[in-house]
Amino acid sequence: MLGYRQRERIERQLEMVLRQTDRHPSLREVAQEVGLSRHALKYWFRRQSEEIVRKNRWSNDRALAIRYQEDHRFLSTVVHRLQSDNVYPSRRRVNRELSCRQLSLMRPDLMHLYKQMRSS
Repeated sequence: MLGYRQRERIERQLEMVLRQTDRHPSLREVAQEVGLSRHALKYWFRRQSEEIVRKNRWSNDRALAIRYQEDHRFLSTVVHRLQSDNVYPSRRRVNRELSCRQLSLMRPDLMHLYKQMRSS
């Protein structure tokens, strides 16, 4: 059971976390910071918990989108470089080049882009 002052203190901490624009921690990280379990945090501070989860998901989605854009740029660079060297950009050769960044044409978005680039 949380006391009134303890709830006030935790609520202030949660509001500070929500005001941050540069950092969007997960609910688990916030729960560790305030010394509660995730379940207790959700029970006692439902609105703040939902907002923390929403911001964390948005941040993760944004980071993933940026990474995918970088991967697409790298694939384009690889294919264009091979073509400029008068080398046919076969799947095997492109995969070999992509492997230095631990990428592969097995990823559907990369394969789709590769096929588009080859057909144009």
